Amino acid sequence: MVFYAFVITRSLTESVLLAGQAYAILYLAMVLHELGHLAMAKALGLDVPMFSIGGGIRAMRARLGNTTVLIGPFAVEGYITINGHSVDLFKAQQSLVTAAGPVTNLLVAAVAFAHHMTIGFDVSTTLVTLFIALNVMVGAINLVPMKARGPFGEIPSDGLQLWHLRCMPEAEIAQAMAASQLMHAFAEYQGGSPDTVLELLDQIPESGEVSNVARTLVTVCLAESGRLDEGIVAARELLDLADLEPYVEATAENNLAYVLLLSRDPDVLEEAEQLARSAFQQLPMSLAVISTLGSVLVARGLYEEGLRLLSDRRFAMETRSHQASVLAARSLAERALGNPRRAMLSLSKAMRFDPTHPLVAAAAASADSLPLTSR
Repeated sequence: MVFYAFVITRSLTESVLLAGQAYAILYLAMVLHELGHLAMAKALGLDVPMFSIGGGIRAMRARLGNTTVLIGPFAVEGYITINGHSVDLFKAQQSLVTAAGPVTNLLVAAVAFAHHMTIGFDVSTTLVTLFIALNVMVGAINLVPMKARGPFGEIPSDGLQLWHLRCMPEAEIAQAMAASQLMHAFAEYQGGSPDTVLELLDQIPESGEVSNVARTLVTVCLAESGRLDEGIVAARELLDLADLEPYVEATAENNLAYVLLLSRDPDVLEEAEQLARSAFQQLPMSLAVISTLGSVLVARGLYEEGLRLLSDRRFAMETRSHQASVLAARSLAERALGNPRRAMLSLSKAMRFDPTHPLVAAAAASADSLPLTSR
């Protein structure tokens, strides 16, 4: 963004300023887009349990009435989760909510353009140009039927969702409503308690692909709430099902490996490694899979390979709890490789992020029991 601004301004100072202004306006356009979805949902009397803007680290989490608000710094994603649809009106309600986002951007751009032309300013020399152009861009791009890669799979654009809604058979409405509940559960998992997520997942019908994806999350929530045996059973039952989608199977393998790791039973670590490596072959870019494999390798004594995986810089964009688990495993590897200072720094940071995480507690206990060594 700074490069393109420099091409326009031919001044480094002005280009940085222009790029910053453009980014702030793009973020505002994203906020307006999500507010359009939110306003239409509220107007239709629907519940909005989750309102999220900005990707990456969630800088703020707040509760406004019955809505949890997540705010991040990056203008790359935003979403709301909706509950309370009427089965008979689902397609109409969801279509109105979906269309409201891009329509808001285009409407705001049109109003800004008309007002600015009325008062006679030169549009080409003001920030209003950026405001109008970026809102048109956000609105238009979201109306194009396409998919983008998200943390839990492919995310359809508003345009693609509208097309699917138009062609959706009545028999698929129940699954679509279940998918909305699942998205709420995933969002709540980013910062809520495992018990709360389990309550949400319990409301999803036990059939279809959505149910299988929900069961992968159930496994992790059971484990992180201290119910390890139940988590292991749930993961094994899911893997025993026939005709699982490849990404669901890989996720289930990863989650079972994670639960086996949390059990701290050395007799199951070999199986955990096999599962984690199999999941990694299917989902090599998934940070959840990378962190599980890296942590299992550290537990197996393969410190260098595990530390290499756990050093992925993208972990800095994850939730504090996920970062804590990665840092805890890194501290064990660094200590074993003779870097006590780095080990203590990693463990200290993990304790600040989430001292209650099982892997953090295990790393802290190990640090207390092992002597410091240095290379």
